Amino acid sequence: MERRMLFSLIVLYSVLIKCFTVEIVEIHQLEKECYGSKNGFTLSGSPADHYKRLVEMYTGCTYVQGNLEITFLESKNYDLSFLSTIRVVTGYVLIALVYVNIIPLTSLKLIRGDTTYEYKGEQYSLFVAVNSPRQPTGAGLKELHLPQLAEISNGKVFFRANRELCFVNTILWSDIVDDKSMNSVTFKDGGYSKNCKPSVSQHLQREKMLEQQ
Repeated sequence: MERRMLFSLIVLYSVLIKCFTVEIVEIHQLEKECYGSKNGFTLSGSPADHYKRLVEMYTGCTYVQGNLEITFLESKNYDLSFLSTIRVVTGYVLIALVYVNIIPLTSLKLIRGDTTYEYKGEQYSLFVAVNSPRQPTGAGLKELHLPQLAEISNGKVFFRANRELCFVNTILWSDIVDDKSMNSVTFKDGGYSKNCKPSVSQHLQREKMLEQQ
């Protein structure tokens, strides 16, 4: 009787270990690590070549080791859907000189801020600036989709000169940003648009945010 029980326990233990191992392997296979950049507002090569590099760097990527810099995409025709798989960025996120309608960071959950973007002596982990032309033509970034973003572990948030950008002011940044200082989130010089009409995508973002609460 004791031998049978011991044998049964051994079999059960083996099955559990196998299931646990398979689950770990599956999770590992789902993760794709890629390396970010540290170019800031510097462009190397043509905008078209720059876009191709971004596609090559981040297609299928879930975990960005370093900084996610989305810059110099001054055409609304660029397809940025390849960014939708990114879940974690260990450094900062820089979005600048981007005139596409939507940036779909729909899976991004965590910006760690291990490295930050420095501007006028302050350290930022999310820096979104100059995403519309100087002249008001109606062009420019209109929506930044961050429905899953739950934490910015280190660094501040900055929005400036995004004349067409909607809804970022409605995000509850105080629940996301660990830095609790008075100026942890800054909207400056047209950091967002005040003339926005709710869109279907915005309703979906809000629903997902409510589900997380």
